[in-house]
Amino acid sequence: MRMHALITAIVASAWLPAIGLAAKINLPGDYTTIQAAIDASADGDVIIVSPGRYIENIDFKGKAIMLTSIDSSNPEIVESTIIDGNQAGPCVRFITGESMSSILMGFTITNGHWIGESGSGIECFGASPLIMDCRIVANQGHRFGGGGIDLALSGACIIRCFIGWNTPILSRKGGGILCYHSDIAIIDCILFGNSVFGDGAAVACEYSSMLISGIRVEGNGGWSTMSSISFYHSTGILTDATISGNTCHLRNVEIGYSSIRISNTTITDNIGAGILAGQDTVIINCILDRNFSHMSLVPQPWNIGVVGAGAVSISHSLISDIEHTVSKSISSVIAWGPGIVDTDPMFVRPGYWDDAGTPDNEFDDFFVAGDYHLLPGSPCIDAGTNDVDNPDTPEVETLPATDISGLRRVIDGDLDGTATVDIGAYEHLPGDVNYDGKVNVLDLLIVRNSLGRDPASSIEARKADVNADGTVNVEDLLLVRGRLGK
Repeated sequence: MRMHALITAIVASAWLPAIGLAAKINLPGDYTTIQAAIDASADGDVIIVSPGRYIENIDFKGKAIMLTSIDSSNPEIVESTIIDGNQAGPCVRFITGESMSSILMGFTITNGHWIGESGSGIECFGASPLIMDCRIVANQGHRFGGGGIDLALSGACIIRCFIGWNTPILSRKGGGILCYHSDIAIIDCILFGNSVFGDGAAVACEYSSMLISGIRVEGNGGWSTMSSISFYHSTGILTDATISGNTCHLRNVEIGYSSIRISNTTITDNIGAGILAGQDTVIINCILDRNFSHMSLVPQPWNIGVVGAGAVSISHSLISDIEHTVSKSISSVIAWGPGIVDTDPMFVRPGYWDDAGTPDNEFDDFFVAGDYHLLPGSPCIDAGTNDVDNPDTPEVETLPATDISGLRRVIDGDLDGTATVDIGAYEHLPGDVNYDGKVNVLDLLIVRNSLGRDPASSIEARKADVNADGTVNVEDLLLVRGRLGK
């Protein structure tokens, strides 16, 4: 099932059939606390919360209700409608068998704190809620993990959430999200600045099944962190993602005793190996570029490490400097398929690490985010494969309908008459010079202003060389004009 269809199906099945019959409860008009409104609600009700800071620790108590801010699509409303856990426990709890008919939407969830073995911003135990359009920030996980969201025996779906700056209290796993013995989906989320004393600063998945699509993982980790995303005894799909600017002692995507398919994902500019894989790992349509290990005194480039006795399959992917950045143990097997590229991916603007003026002190370095769209002429354009599905589960389509920015897949990026998916997280739209997802008069103006300029002189000129022939001229202008409205 395509990602956008999956989201539509989830929301429709969970809520739309009953929405017309729902009673509406307003805060603070009808009640002064969110928990009082939940206690008074019945299945099918909608609780609408106005902006404000609600200092409480709420529990859905098994109710099939929608708890929402007044406008979950408005970032300012979401940021100002706050459930503050006051470090007295989880901010929100789903622990009574809630299903996807229990919906949390449009809140900032913050200041949750571990209590005993549980805690974090949101706790889901034996429950499968739908969590959408939330900011889950600055929560403290318990000793086992789950700083932002803690999931156990859960089938939760997390959509369009920002999960950031969640920190551990001696946590070992899952600074942003911990998934344990669960079957969940994480779709179109940003995981930023989470940390952990162990594995999975952003996401840790253990004994679980996970669909991860359209996520951005950036700025997570620290010098005590082993990985950004970890899979252990799990199965899953990681697709349409960017993983960049993370700081991990060993690796960024760790796959242990798991069966994981990674497609259309860009992993670049990280401290720590890009992927450390074992068992049955499949890598398709991915970019792995400029990841560095700091295990020795001198940083070493390391894009892929393969360990264990299982086979890792890699095809239709760009891996820079393969000879020096791919390693394997003696018992490991790498099955190299077709479509392997070893060169510069030609990003619009690669990210980089700034040494803060102290080149001898790597601990104060900070990451300057990049733009991982593809420039005209990139070797990644139309270089992937449209066939990325697992042959064992043909009903599950893992090639996303859109790229990470929402641009449709698949586009004929090199204008050769055949539409083939691009390698990496972004699809290239010819003529879209400003990368806003459409070809219009603004693109014409950019090309016109760059006429006669050497593409090597600036990024703007490189973007304006639409046909990638080495000059910005009238041919580029005509190409854009011919594609207006695309």
